[in-house]
Amino acid sequence: MKFSRYPIGLAVLAGAFSILASGAVSAQTSVLEANRKLVSTGTPASPPGAHRSRQVRLDATATIDLGMAQPVTALCHDGHFDRVGLRHDQVVDITVQYSSADVGKTITVEPLDGGQIIAPAKNLIVSGDGMIHFKFHAGHLPGVYQIALRNGGQELGLQFWVLDDEHPGNNPRVINPGN
Repeated sequence: MKFSRYPIGLAVLAGAFSILASGAVSAQTSVLEANRKLVSTGTPASPPGAHRSRQVRLDATATIDLGMAQPVTALCHDGHFDRVGLRHDQVVDITVQYSSADVGKTITVEPLDGGQIIAPAKNLIVSGDGMIHFKFHAGHLPGVYQIALRNGGQELGLQFWVLDDEHPGNNPRVINPGN
């Protein structure tokens, strides 16, 4: 009787594969069981590509009276107010509404890029209704004019842009484009 060495080799190879496969399945089963015991206590992750809605904190609101019955309301999110367009040398009345938690606190008002705080003073106390009030005189040159509102460790930034009438393409977007 003559045996071919290939069928025996195939039988040995099949047996080795069977042993290896059963070990891999056994290891995989223990990993799956361990994963089933995991408990998540955090916020579930968003699926890939999902749009996340960001909760943005509203710090304050500012009403800027541009004159001639043209008030503009700028919202302050994460420390920065919406940008408001002004004319060169324009004087505006500004009322900032803080939360009730800020009543009685001192707010330091400081122009950072020129312009001038006119009245009543640079250090204001948040009134019982949560407001401060002051006037700002913008500079003559086109460009950014910011005002820092400091309350201890918190700083909010009012943002103004004196519009460039000669080169309107240089003006960024403002919340009152018709000004």
